Amino acid sequence: MAAPRDDEPSDGAPVEDAFSSQDTMLSHGHAAPPWLEPPFALGRYLVTSRLGRGSAGEVFRAHDPELARDVAIKVVLPRSRSARAREHLLGEAQALARLSHPNVVTMYDVGELPAGADGKPRGVYMVMELVEGVTMRRWLSASSRTTTQILDVLLAAGRGLEAAHRAGVVHRDIKPDNILIADHGDDVARRVYVVDFGLALADGPISSGGPASPSSDTVVEIAGTPAYMAPEQHAGESTDVRTDLFAYCVTCWEALHGVQPFRGDTLAALQRAKLAGHGPAPTRRLPRWLHDAIASGLAADPARRPATMTTLLDGIERRRHRRRNLLIGAGATATLAATLAWGARNTADAGPCIDSGEQALARVWNDEARERLRVRFDSLALPYAGDALARVVEQLDARSQAWRTTRVQACEAALVDGAAGVELAASALGCLDRQVEDLGARVELLALADRDALRQAARMVERAAKPERCLDATTIAEAPEGLGGELEAALMRARLQADLGHGEAAFTAAQSVAADAERAGDLVRRARALMVACRSESRSDKARGTQSVCTDAWVAGERAGAETVSISAMLQLLGRARLEQEREAELLERLIRARLDAMPEDRRDLALEADLALVLSQRLRQAGHWEQARVQAQRAHDLAVQHMSADDPNAIAALNEMALSSEELGELDRARQYFERAVALLVAARGRAHPDVVSLENNLAGLEISLGRHDDALQRLAEVRASKLALEGPRTAWQLTTAYQQVQALVALGRGEEALAMAQGDLALAEEIHDEGASEIVTQVVPLVWALRATDRCDEALAAIERVESIWQQLGSGRDRTTAADLDLERARCLAALGRDFEAGPMFEQAVTLLEELYGTGSRRVADALLSHALWLRKQGDAAAASARLDRAAAITATTEGDPALVRRIAEARAG
Repeated sequence: MAAPRDDEPSDGAPVEDAFSSQDTMLSHGHAAPPWLEPPFALGRYLVTSRLGRGSAGEVFRAHDPELARDVAIKVVLPRSRSARAREHLLGEAQALARLSHPNVVTMYDVGELPAGADGKPRGVYMVMELVEGVTMRRWLSASSRTTTQILDVLLAAGRGLEAAHRAGVVHRDIKPDNILIADHGDDVARRVYVVDFGLALADGPISSGGPASPSSDTVVEIAGTPAYMAPEQHAGESTDVRTDLFAYCVTCWEALHGVQPFRGDTLAALQRAKLAGHGPAPTRRLPRWLHDAIASGLAADPARRPATMTTLLDGIERRRHRRRNLLIGAGATATLAATLAWGARNTADAGPCIDSGEQALARVWNDEARERLRVRFDSLALPYAGDALARVVEQLDARSQAWRTTRVQACEAALVDGAAGVELAASALGCLDRQVEDLGARVELLALADRDALRQAARMVERAAKPERCLDATTIAEAPEGLGGELEAALMRARLQADLGHGEAAFTAAQSVAADAERAGDLVRRARALMVACRSESRSDKARGTQSVCTDAWVAGERAGAETVSISAMLQLLGRARLEQEREAELLERLIRARLDAMPEDRRDLALEADLALVLSQRLRQAGHWEQARVQAQRAHDLAVQHMSADDPNAIAALNEMALSSEELGELDRARQYFERAVALLVAARGRAHPDVVSLENNLAGLEISLGRHDDALQRLAEVRASKLALEGPRTAWQLTTAYQQVQALVALGRGEEALAMAQGDLALAEEIHDEGASEIVTQVVPLVWALRATDRCDEALAAIERVESIWQQLGSGRDRTTAADLDLERARCLAALGRDFEAGPMFEQAVTLLEELYGTGSRRVADALLSHALWLRKQGDAAAASARLDRAAAITATTEGDPALVRRIAEARAG
């Protein structure tokens, strides 16, 4: 039984208001008995609250302690305390208990109410499945619905009613208020329930060949909601399955057209309208076959209606399936598409198909729009503006041509069938119309682009849905309900702001949409809006806020049955989990994998699988598991290429991860190949001056430092820094990543004073940009320590290290192990240089141990530390221990790639 979240509105039909007293068998002009006020016990059930009043009784929420579940209980009181009335109610309940169908609420138990003072039972109660959801009336009013979406719900409800008839039950009160759409699940066919069988008649088995004959105990009365009642109900005549069929078709008409087929100011006037067949004209353009099918069920004479629900439903679904196959063929078969195109050129009706597409598209993408983009991009005066404009225009032109072709195919499919209103073709055209609106919104935002938006411009166009997907019946069927309308438009704007990198604006807009969707009872759109907020907040580096928002998106996705939203939110949380949150991260990973593995093979979401592999690769690399990280990065790359393209951002990010892990594994030539491949793809896709290319060049310079090509690295880093200066100006955090490596190269070349001046300047910039105690300050202290030790200022270097330890203590997050390993080694070297040998020895041991834990015993970082430790041991007179460490260092460098200077220094130390 349904548990509506809030009061359901009436349908506004005057006659229903006038005769609402007939809508309940419980009221009959007097209030419910006081003993029905919760909480109270009913058999083994604890009744906790009233859910509402149905057509034939009070409905309560209750708890079943034996099975540990909440249930709905409907209490029905007879009009009479006679034995016959009680037997009739029990007969109804037992008939309902025989029902078992996915689209009918499950009956768990039936019982008699406790006896009254006269010793007679007061009525019966029915224990049913508790389903959280909204009525079809509420669902229809919450947002604009397509014909396809409405028909999906109606057909599912019809199959539930069909099952009831087979079990010998006639509902007698079918209407939008008694069709429930549950919150859970993506499959509409399994989310729709027929509820409130309180007026049902138990007539015994009903044959498929015709209506049932009423039993001798059939109660003949006017029962039901007048606007949906069949003429025979008005007349108080016997009812059968065709009575339900009439009410069902009234519901269909109202759902599809927004008005009821018959109106009357009085009950008599309403009855006359039904007998005469007079009603308002249709408001929605439907295929003729669908209009005729619904109209057949509205015949005044039961004999002229379809004999059973099966006859009606099978006819509708058979015609619908035939048109679905026609459109799929038009989109999937090149030969048929070519035939349609040839036919269109030789058919007088072809013009409207082509012209309508051109007119819609020309409003959003035309010469004026091109010029607006050119003027805006040029005004930003960025080095890559020209490349960005060329790429965006190329993509918009290609997307527009694909849109035209797809629209003609969809339109021609309807022409070939001989009916301009073929339902699935109309759905495809509606999908394309929404796409052109989306494309127009993207063009409008790009015409207002700022520096952040320009960086994302090409990617923003790439993310637009591909037009050919509108010819895919699965895509149409899985489209979010209620596309169109102000809520969807607002959500689209928020999503596009996020695509452009406007995190704060996107977050604010998405939160507003989520609030509006919650008020409208639109669970799916609320979940999607919260996911936009989650993604926007993630990009703003507000980790604490991100966790809360993304958790909200995850929960909302679960509640709405929006699986993609749930998985995407969990992925964001997994990517944000700190390395020390191993248990939480493992749980998230297992949940995500379980969801992805449970997807049917034909619905596997390769993009989400690629996202998971990329996030895992990043986490594994940060934790020092280089080989596993590279395996995951390779999987992410392969999936991204398979699902998207070789130059997709995720594919390039995966190449970057593969390069970084290979570098840590000492496979530097392999790392170089990955980096160069990523750079080449990104240059082709975005242009040489694009910020993403500059970032990859920065990483490539780091590899050159590892290879000992310090002069080459400094030249590349100078070019990178000049590019960053042109792109963002002189005093930005982006400059600092380059400075870190420049100091490293200068120290290696023995240019300590230059390194020190640069390190001091960059630390000052970090202190200007960030608050004291920020982790970014720590990052810039490390190169300063290198430079101080290189210039024999070890006292200052040790003081700088103590500053880092103090910052970690203030943050309360513990030492960052990677940074700590570098600083422990520098501390040991400085202690040794200052003659503080008692402290230096243990610090060398600590640094080597931590480096081995992080990078493995075969890492060149370990070899470098072993060399320093060996030289100190030799000074202490422990030649054997020094020799052992030098042998280990030599063995490491013999099997790994890297700076030849380290090999030379180890050899010299062994020789000395």
